[in-house]
Amino acid sequence: MMTAVTRGRRSISAAVVIGSWYLMEIIHEGGHVLGARGQVERVTIPLIGISSTSYSSGNPSILALACGPLLGALVPLGLLLLPRATWWGRSGWFFSGFCLVANGIYLAAGVTMTAGDTADLIARGVPIAVLVATGTILTVCGFTVWHHNGRWAGLG
Repeated sequence: MMTAVTRGRRSISAAVVIGSWYLMEIIHEGGHVLGARGQVERVTIPLIGISSTSYSSGNPSILALACGPLLGALVPLGLLLLPRATWWGRSGWFFSGFCLVANGIYLAAGVTMTAGDTADLIARGVPIAVLVATGTILTVCGFTVWHHNGRWAGLG
C-alpha cells in the first residue's frame, strides 16, 4: 500500500516525494555541470545519501558552485510555465515547491556546515549574508508555491 500525505480526496504519495528528491538532485548536479563548463570529473547520485560533483581542476569556480542550487531551484519553477496539459499536474507543483525549499534550505542552513557547496562558496569569498538571504528567498518562494497551489496540489 502506498503511503500518502492526504488532505481531502487529493494526496501526494511517498513515491512523488522520493522521486522529487532524486530528480531534484539530478537537476542540482546538472546545474554544477553546466556552470563548470566541461571541468567535471564525476557526478555521484547515490541511492542513499547526498549527491556530489567532483571537478577535474579540484578548485571549482563560484559560478560552478552556485549553479547547482540556483538552477536546481529555478529550473523546476520555470517548468511551471509550461501549459498545465503538458506538465505533471499536482505532482509538478509539489516538485517545484520541493526543489525551491530543498535548495533554499541547503544554501541558508549550509552556512553552519563545514562541507558542501555553501562551505566552498564561503571559502571563495561569498558573504554569508548573501547565501542566507538567497536561501531564505528560495525557501519562502517554495512555501508560497505550495501554499497558493496547495488545495490543487493535494496539500490542503
